[in-house]
Amino acid sequence: GMSVLQQSQGILASPTTITIQVTDSMVPSIIGRGGDVLKDIQGRTGATIRVTQKGDFVEGTTDRMVTIMAGSHQSAHNAYMLVVQKIGVVL
Repeated sequence: GMSVLQQSQGILASPTTITIQVTDSMVPSIIGRGGDVLKDIQGRTGATIRVTQKGDFVEGTTDRMVTIMAGSHQSAHNAYMLVVQKIGVVL
């Protein structure tokens, strides 16, 4: 497999970022207890997932942003599909 160094260089070279706007009530389903769901998705896909903090809403809404970052489109897409599965919504 690739070394961590090669992977991080790959991410820098070809970043893919997907942002999803979700309702505040969906966030627990994405993060899981103690972050376990988020860690699982990240582990399975190799993507990095960030969720805005509680109370940090998209302007004019009570929605929060989920940002998926990955070194490849495939990895980002896989993470996106798993996040969408968790919230049971096709966006």
